[in-house]
Amino acid sequence: MNPKDYIAEHVRGLPRSGIRDFFAIVSEMPQAISLGIGEPDFITPWKIRESSI
Repeated sequence: MNPKDYIAEHVRGLPRSGIRDFFAIVSEMPQAISLGIGEPDFITPWKIRESSI
């Protein structure tokens, strides 16, 4: 099963997004901090979660 068989030909011909190239470059920079999606690497404390309900 080839995933490309399920993608329309006109979509396959679209150029690669520049933002993908940017993220590929930045991912190799250990000093870079991602401000993208905003997913923290810690669990929100219960006190804060409970106050938001």
